[in-house]
Amino acid sequence: MNWQSNIVSILGENITFGNQTLKASFKESTRATYSLTNRDCFIEGQCFKGNPEISVGDYFIRAVDNKKYMVITTQVEPLDSNLMYMYASKCNTQIEIQRCVKQRNDDGELIESWETVFSNVYCHKDIATRSLKLTNDGGIDQTIYNIILPHQYLISQDDRVVMKTNINGVEANENYKVDSIDNSIQGIDKVQLVLDLRW
Repeated sequence: MNWQSNIVSILGENITFGNQTLKASFKESTRATYSLTNRDCFIEGQCFKGNPEISVGDYFIRAVDNKKYMVITTQVEPLDSNLMYMYASKCNTQIEIQRCVKQRNDDGELIESWETVFSNVYCHKDIATRSLKLTNDGGIDQTIYNIILPHQYLISQDDRVVMKTNINGVEANENYKVDSIDNSIQGIDKVQLVLDLRW
């Protein structure tokens, strides 16, 4: 171990990744961000690589708050081969992913139904509020709903995401439609949602 590994090993916090406990030295990622959600959730810092090695999209739990986090990106630590530099986000919601299934009934009619393909998926959500746009057809929601989740779930365009929000003064499930997906970072998917007005 060199001096960086020694410092993280002695002074770092414990994180649990799978069946292994690793040492990490994190700080809040608050530089130049206007999103209060990102300011609350994002962390960065040095971390031991682990065996198997931590990958983008993996979950871990911080001992300091017992919360679940998701690895967003990793970078090589050029001065110490035992460490990596990691950006991660606290998972601030759980979602259900549903997919439309089309089957023919006994009469040959095509019947569509929603099938839950994944439940209790931990992810990071960030919502950019916008004013309601009034048109001749009525009000249009301009809110931008974003989530980040591991690529392993293969969330796809037109899938339905069921997520908690405030409805009529209580926290309840709301349906969202997957509008677009960015999977340019290997290991995670960044997803934009819209309110799902389908049946």
